[in-house]
Amino acid sequence: GAALASSSTFTIDSILGLDRPDQRTVLSAPHRPICFTRKPGLLAFFVVIKILESVFQVNSYPGIDTREELAKKLHLDEDRIQIWFQNRRAKLKRSHRESQFLMVKNVLSDIQSSRDER
Repeated sequence: GAALASSSTFTIDSILGLDRPDQRTVLSAPHRPICFTRKPGLLAFFVVIKILESVFQVNSYPGIDTREELAKKLHLDEDRIQIWFQNRRAKLKRSHRESQFLMVKNVLSDIQSSRDER
């Protein structure tokens, strides 16, 4: 709908802050690529998650071009990126469901306690 921004407004670089000269060292330093080994460095892992989360806030359904660009910049396979976004959307859906369930439960308990007071 109208609430979604057009994809051309946002670039991976702008989301990651790489379009600002003072931020270029974060991901573009060639001597320190973010990569996963058998036991990934915790810092690199959290940096990747933070980056994926910030992209997710802008677009929860990134197209193949965006996913491939992320994959290249984060040194990950595109299919891993795609699966992360699928899982993140499922997590969001699940949390919405749980919060709706809690609201209904609270309303029902409020109704029950108002009946008990009579």
